[in-house]
Amino acid sequence: MSYAGRALAKNTLLAIESDWKVFCAFCAVRSLRPLPADRTTVEQFLRYMASSRATTTLGRYLSSISTLHQVAGLDNPCITMEVKYTLQEIRRNYGTAPRQAHPLRLEHLEQLTSHYTDIDSLTARRDIALLSVAYDAMLRTSEICTVKVSDLSISDDGTGIVHLTHSKTDQAGQGAELFLSDQTVALVGEWLEAANIDSGALFRGIKRPFGKQEIIQDRAISRSTAYRIFRSASEMLGGEPWSGHSTRVGAAQDLVEANMDTAAIQQAGRWASSQMVHRYSRKITAGRSAMAKFRQSRKDNND
Repeated sequence: MSYAGRALAKNTLLAIESDWKVFCAFCAVRSLRPLPADRTTVEQFLRYMASSRATTTLGRYLSSISTLHQVAGLDNPCITMEVKYTLQEIRRNYGTAPRQAHPLRLEHLEQLTSHYTDIDSLTARRDIALLSVAYDAMLRTSEICTVKVSDLSISDDGTGIVHLTHSKTDQAGQGAELFLSDQTVALVGEWLEAANIDSGALFRGIKRPFGKQEIIQDRAISRSTAYRIFRSASEMLGGEPWSGHSTRVGAAQDLVEANMDTAAIQQAGRWASSQMVHRYSRKITAGRSAMAKFRQSRKDNND
C-alpha cells in the first residue's frame, strides 16, 4: 500500500486501519473471509452495524473496505448494486442526520477550571489546560495531540497564538494561527511549569504507578487518552458524555449565541463551508426563528 500511503493523509490511513479492524473482527466471529470479501458479507456487516452506528459511519466503513480491495487488486464487493441498495435501505430506515457531539461550552469550561484547579496533581493541570486550548482554538482531537511547545507564542497582553501545522482540512500543510485567551495561556503555563516541560509535545501521557508519584512521558498523548480526558470531564460535572468534538461544537454555539458573523465562525473552526456552523447551532437558531419571534411578540403584547 506504498503508493496509496503516499497519496492519502496520515489520519485517513489511520481511519482506514481502524475501520478494517472492525470489519475483520466481524468476519472472524462468523468465520467469514474479509479479503476478498463477497457482497453478502459486506451486506451482513452493514445491517449488523446499522443498529449502533450512524449512517455516515457506515458509509466510511464501506469506503475503507472498498479502498483496501482496490489496492489489493481484487474484485470490489462494495460497488455492487446489492450493497448500494442495502446502504440506501438502511438510510431510509435509520435516517441520515449525523449524530452531533454534546457541546462543551464556556460555562462548562469555567466550572471545570474551578474544579480542576482545586486538585493538586499533574493530571488535573494537563487536563484543564488541554480542554481550554481545545475550546479556544476549536481543535479536533487529532490536532490536540500534535501541538508542540514551539507552536505557542505569547503576546504582551497575556493572550497567545497556537500555530497549527496540519489539520483535516489543510493536508497541504499551509498552517493556521489560532487565538488563545489569557486564561488559557495561564493554565498552559501552570501545566508546563509543574511538568517541567520546555520543548517537545505540549500535552503528554502521564503514568502513575500504584502508590507512587506521577511520571511525565516523553511522547505526546494518544487520541484515546484525549478522548478519556473529555469523558472524565463530563463525568465530573455529571452531564452528557463529551467527545473530542465537544469543544468545537460548544465554541461554535457560544459564538453564534454572541451574534458573531457566520463567516468569522467558519474561519475560526476552519470549516470548508458554513454548513457545519449551521448544523452545530440549529437549536440556538431555532429559538431565533421567525415563528419564535412572532410567538414571543404575541406573548409580550398579551402581557
